[in-house]
Amino acid sequence: MRTVLVAKFTFMAVLLTSWASGQQAVPIGHQELNIIESSVVVSDQDNNIGLTSGIKALGDYKYSLDNSLGTVQTQSAQPVSLLKVVVNPSTGRIGLTSGHLIIEYVEGETGPDLALGYGLAVISQLPSLNRIVVQLGNLGQFEQVNESMRLDDRVVSTELEIYYGGYKAQ
Repeated sequence: MRTVLVAKFTFMAVLLTSWASGQQAVPIGHQELNIIESSVVVSDQDNNIGLTSGIKALGDYKYSLDNSLGTVQTQSAQPVSLLKVVVNPSTGRIGLTSGHLIIEYVEGETGPDLALGYGLAVISQLPSLNRIVVQLGNLGQFEQVNESMRLDDRVVSTELEIYYGGYKAQ
């Protein structure tokens, strides 16, 4: 019995080791994301907008990638022009972003000076954690800013704030 347990444990350890060696580590601060700038997002807390092939739901929001929401008019749906749809091409996961970028910087740097160097507006500061939150002026600049910061020795990591939807009772 004991030999069987040891053999099973060894087999599982070998499987886990071979699986782990096949995984690719994502570099710190690198998010592969596609921001759909042409997407339309509206807040629909009363759930008045029906889902179609062009209109999807994420939490209390409805979104379209083909401007299907541009033709829908309801009293309760509030356009949220700052939010855009984000797709992770690796996983296919869909989220929404307003363009808040969380930047972790190295000890000894000052967050506001770092943001100023990139022409970004500081939304919030967490100096005890060496982090700032900045607003991207144009979501189309995310990839360029993220890549520049990834190469910047003063930056430890960056992360785009993304809403993936919360629990919604059906």
